[in-house]
Amino acid sequence: MKKAISFYILIICVVSAIIAGSTSITLLGAEVPKITSLIFYGGVQMDGGDSADGYKLTARIGEYESEPVVIGGDGASGRYYGLLVYPPAGKNVGDAIEFWLEGQIIAKETEIFLYLNPDGSFDTVWSLPQQREFDLSFSSKPVATPTPTPTPTLTPTPTATPVVLKPSFYEGRAIAQSQPVNDGIEIYAKVGDYVSDSAIVLDGNYFLTVDPADEKYFNLNVEFYIANIKAIQSELFTSDIYKSDFLLVFPRVPESTPVPTNTPTPSPVPTTAPTATSVPTKVPSTSTPTPEPLRTATPTVIPSSTVTPTPTPTAVVNLAATIVAQNKKMDEMEGSGGFCSANSDGTASLGIIGLLFIPLLLIGRNKMGYWLRKNS
Repeated sequence: MKKAISFYILIICVVSAIIAGSTSITLLGAEVPKITSLIFYGGVQMDGGDSADGYKLTARIGEYESEPVVIGGDGASGRYYGLLVYPPAGKNVGDAIEFWLEGQIIAKETEIFLYLNPDGSFDTVWSLPQQREFDLSFSSKPVATPTPTPTPTLTPTPTATPVVLKPSFYEGRAIAQSQPVNDGIEIYAKVGDYVSDSAIVLDGNYFLTVDPADEKYFNLNVEFYIANIKAIQSELFTSDIYKSDFLLVFPRVPESTPVPTNTPTPSPVPTTAPTATSVPTKVPSTSTPTPEPLRTATPTVIPSSTVTPTPTPTAVVNLAATIVAQNKKMDEMEGSGGFCSANSDGTASLGIIGLLFIPLLLIGRNKMGYWLRKNS
């Protein structure tokens, strides 16, 4: 693939060098070949007042016939534009040009294939296309040619394997009315019903990709356009080629350059209005705090006072012991017949009996005091 592209580039460079060395001019520092051609435009009239709109107009010089243009095709009734007369280089200079309507009716007027100077003189050599206004008139309108109806064949045609074409590329300068095309102008190509993406002119140059893909476009004519203005150059489409320094010359440039686009299919309008989806509103949750239980005060138990009984004084015990000791002593004295001895009938003396009642009195006194304190 790369070797094939390199070979084509080498051939184009060699041919360009030969052309530039022999017949070339300098335009803004770039070498371009001479284009000996005329571009006609003007009005069209028919005898009897019939309209020529919609009919195809061509120019002939000997065996050469130009590409057709449609009368009234640019929206101007009764006028034609961009009829390019460009016979092979070096041929037909000085010959008469005839104008034909639908290839049937010849115009009453003819023109000479020469360059017209401003002073009215003619030259046989010129470098760029010259535009010329030239009105035409015809004696009658052409007769419609019936289209033969093809006979359908009953033999089934085998389906061939489809071939996918590879894109081709074109690059070079764009010129209109002897001047480079302004930057921002869009150029596109047509191959049959295929329309390429647009290329934007920058510094007078363009780069265009032509990619119809389907094999039905193979060897169809590639035409280059600015809006509805077609360039002089055209060639058969070939898959997978690259052409550099491919000069495009346009008869003129319109004020605006609309590019044909595919009309989008409008979306169907729904018959019923869409139901609005309600969005739930988030309600903040309000939490009621649980009150803490009140702490119950524990009553303080006051211990009851315990009355401690008053112990028997030690003096009583000691007193009893003393009494016992004295009684023993008295017994000893009685045995000896002393003063305090008891009587022979066994009764004790009064003093001893009184001593025996002293502890009882003391105990009764303590009991009485305890009872009085308890009941007070």
